[in-house]
Amino acid sequence: MRKKRVVHLLTSDKKSGGNVYEKYLQNLNLEYEFLIDKKVKNRVKKLFYFFYSLYKISKKEYSTIIRKSESVFFMNKVQNNIVIFHHYYPAPTNILVNVFQRLAHQNLLRNLDKIDTLVVVSQYWKEYFKNIGFNHTKIIYNPFDIEEYFNCDDKKVEAFKVKYKLDKKPIVYLGNPQKSKGTDRSYEVLKDLDIHLVTSGHGELKLPIKNLNLSFQEYILLLHASSLSILMTQIEEGWNRVAHESILCKTPVIGTGRGGMGELLEKSGQIVCSDFKHLKELVEESLDNELEVSREALMYVESFSLLKFYTEWKNIL
Repeated sequence: MRKKRVVHLLTSDKKSGGNVYEKYLQNLNLEYEFLIDKKVKNRVKKLFYFFYSLYKISKKEYSTIIRKSESVFFMNKVQNNIVIFHHYYPAPTNILVNVFQRLAHQNLLRNLDKIDTLVVVSQYWKEYFKNIGFNHTKIIYNPFDIEEYFNCDDKKVEAFKVKYKLDKKPIVYLGNPQKSKGTDRSYEVLKDLDIHLVTSGHGELKLPIKNLNLSFQEYILLLHASSLSILMTQIEEGWNRVAHESILCKTPVIGTGRGGMGELLEKSGQIVCSDFKHLKELVEESLDNELEVSREALMYVESFSLLKFYTEWKNIL
């Protein structure tokens, strides 16, 4: 009997939440193919490689193809098509990317009949597809290597604060410096408080506060060092890894709760703030009362283990 071949199609290795999710999938020892040549920088050439790669793959003898929702082109109904859907948000900062993402989403909706299983990462998006009449969905939540978030002590945290001159005042973490994450508006609301406001990672915003480009280990130290994480995202999130990681590090979260993030905040007992006009008051109250993550919340976020993730994916495959 010919061995069944399962391939995972990759488009990027950037450190987005969706790519982190799919990085863990590679530990299942699947075959994988990149749809875009990493050496190609021109956007038009990248698009050509993308479509041509999808066409070629549709002709290969793969029994199952796992792909992102923007890669739902040239699907072969003979193959078992598993599509991973994280969220839908057309990037407003680049016209070409924005147009492609809109077209790709419309293409996804037109080709739902060719999808055997649509994997979503929260109840919010399961309901989204149910409301348009598609029921072949399966929720497989984001996985977390739980032990990674506990591998630090008070000495390491204090040393981190001193290293980046973040001692003597509470640290409030604002996430990535991106307009879509509401970081600029959070800064404007909170800039007069006697606190350290901090962002990390890459984004288009240049705010007059510390933005740290950290290793994963130091990023975890930043979360442990922070008194609050303020994640006022303006998009319908798939989940929100930063919010989840903050809670794992026992750092309370205040967020908009948009998209799948609402499920996370509600089930972990965090604060939902849908309007920026209430944000400053909520932050001041939380800092004054030294808000903490409850034991129940910690147990909930710890349940998103790698073992559970791999078991659920193996069941699908």
